[in-house]
Parts: sequence; C-alpha cells; structure tokens
Amino acid sequence: MPSYKYTAIDPNGKRINGSMQAANALEIEHRLANSDLDLIALSENRSSRFKVGRQKLNRKQIINIVFQLEQLTKSGVPLLDGLKDLRDTSEPSYYKDVLTGLVENIEGGSKFSNALEEFPSDFDDVFVSLIRVGEESGELPRILRDMCSTLRWQDELIATTVKILMYPVIVALVVFAVTTFLMVYLVPQIVPFVNEMGTE
Repeated sequence: MPSYKYTAIDPNGKRINGSMQAANALEIEHRLANSDLDLIALSENRSSRFKVGRQKLNRKQIINIVFQLEQLTKSGVPLLDGLKDLRDTSEPSYYKDVLTGLVENIEGGSKFSNALEEFPSDFDDVFVSLIRVGEESGELPRILRDMCSTLRWQDELIATTVKILMYPVIVALVVFAVTTFLMVYLVPQIVPFVNEMGTE
C-alpha cells in the first residue's frame, strides 16, 4: 500500500503536515475529513513506500488500545465510538493510521475482529481470535480486560528480563574492554622488556 504526504488544515486554521498509508488519494481525503481536517495538498511518497510498509505498532501502543477500549466498553461506550475517540485524540502517525483503518472497516460493515485482520503485522492470530470469541460470546469487555492484564504482564516480564541481563552484559563489555587494552596497548610494551631479560 503506497504512502502519501499530505498538508491539511484543522477547524482552527492550523496547518498540519503528515504521512499516511492508503489505497488512493480519495481514501486519504476521506480519512482526513473524518478527523475534521481539510486536505489542501497531497503527494505520493515513493521513496518511503517500502519503509512505511514495514512499520508496526509497539507493545505500549497495543496495550494502550486494549486498555482504553476495555475502559470505554465497560462504561457502556460503543466500540466504534471508543475507536473514534482514540483516533481523534492521537497525533498523526502510523498509530493513528491503524485506528483510522479499524474505524473505516467497522463503518463499512466489518466486525472488530475482521478489521483487526487487515493489520496482521500488528495483531497476531491469537489476538484476533480472542477478540472474535469476545464478540461472539458478548463478553468483549471481559476479554479486553484479561488481554490487557496479560499484555501488561508480558511487558513487565520483558522489562525485568532486560534489567536482569543488563548487569552481565555490562560486566562482559568491561572485561572485553580491559582485555583489549592489555593485548593491544600494554602487552606490546612489555614484550621488549621481557626479551631484554632473556625470558620468553
């Protein structure tokens, strides 16, 4: 899917520059209109087409989506309205592009789980399957709560693992640096002195 650079203005007349993936220019204009932005200039960003295609939501962003939707649906806010709120409060970025794509797919008649399938690099099969179970059972808020807890636990586990590995990595780097210093600088200076003493 190609990437486009756009310039738009908000209701206050502020000029906004950004980039977005879309099938064509009309889709860009439609997405911006849904965000109360008026398109004034558009160009295809050919040089970054492949780079943009490799973008992916990080763990923090996925956790934020799940947490916000869990809170909103638990409060009785419809899922589509919750996604729109997230989209409208996000800065122009790949994160907002994903939210916009989800909103448009749902408005087009797709279920939430089917909309998620359009972004396989961001939402894996397990994630989509759990959402589908929540939709079919009518327990989507509970599923979202459980998913949020699990994702946070995984994030904390990864952060703890990184902290645990940090110390031995630092020690290894220090040992390597000291060894390199001895072999490259100190040993060459000692060798002539040892040879003068007649010692191997």
